[in-house]
Amino acid sequence: MNNNIHEAVGLLQELVKDIEATGGLMANEQGQLEPAGHPEWLDLGVTILKAHEWLVGKGYSSTLSITSSGSNETYYCDRDE
Repeated sequence: MNNNIHEAVGLLQELVKDIEATGGLMANEQGQLEPAGHPEWLDLGVTILKAHEWLVGKGYSSTLSITSSGSNETYYCDRDE
């Protein structure tokens, strides 16, 4: 079972890293989170944020940037091991 947890954590980390590599998340004018690489996929934005928050909450390494629409402000939510 423990190996399954480590594998799942690794997959979540890869998922968040892939989104980060394509520009992270963007908060649109309605406050919804969308992947910068695919803005129409709102459900993915929510899922990525949940994965990132779970990883950080459990003490795992994860970095995710969120850029606010209409401004140049970018917030980095991260935890390094």
